Amino acid sequence: MRQCEHKTAFCFECAGYPCKRLKALDKRYRTRYHMSMLENLAFIQANGLEEFVRQQNEKYRCARCGKLRTVHQDHCLYCAQMDKAYR
Repeated sequence: MRQCEHKTAFCFECAGYPCKRLKALDKRYRTRYHMSMLENLAFIQANGLEEFVRQQNEKYRCARCGKLRTVHQDHCLYCAQMDKAYR
């Protein structure tokens, strides 16, 4: 979304929300990574960024080493723990 001409802090602040680009990105992330940009933005809008970050830190923390995982991998980049429970 870096190339958006209506750049705002959050996409939901834009009059065009949700735009075609965001919908396409959301679809791709739902399919590949089992997470939704639109759901995340709705959560931030309803609960605030601080609560979203707190929840994400819990959700994506590696059970073995305690470091944060990425949604883009099926394993922890630090200890290689496979953990599909978070998906």
